[in-house]
Amino acid sequence: MEAVENPREGDDEFYDVTLAATWSVSSAKLGNGVLQLLDDDETTCWQSDGSTPHVISATFPHRVLIQEVRVLVNHDMDESYTPARVGLWVLSGMDFESVGEIVELDQPKGWVHMQMTPVVGVFSLQVAILANHQNGRDSHVRGIKVLGCVQGESLPSHSSIAFSKASVIR
Repeated sequence: MEAVENPREGDDEFYDVTLAATWSVSSAKLGNGVLQLLDDDETTCWQSDGSTPHVISATFPHRVLIQEVRVLVNHDMDESYTPARVGLWVLSGMDFESVGEIVELDQPKGWVHMQMTPVVGVFSLQVAILANHQNGRDSHVRGIKVLGCVQGESLPSHSSIAFSKASVIR
């Protein structure tokens, strides 16, 4: 997984699958929950309530090919509430697994892109905030986006019986 700050040109080639998921958070301050996380308004945010790790979870109704997860943060506005270490886990079969190293953020401002190479087919994903700047307790995340794969991309072919059983939820 590679983390890149701020949006790129050419986002037309991605499919935004954010609203296809059912979202939940590990905790939230009153008035700063999932709705504020998904409202596309940079002036509002989800604010966790409690000790780290803080978790944002998305569950899809079927397996979805994911290319990238983006998290909107702003160190200038949020200071110690800004995530400093973020991990991404996906449920692509029977168990959650890490899709890359933990991402270290240094006073980020804007969209942080967590790119998945290769494309990953997932049923569910979790973004875990493991630490904040200045050892802050609660976190602020101003937005989140989940983007599907580039047109024409597909998962590698797997033909094992175990893979076939894990690729469908009944």
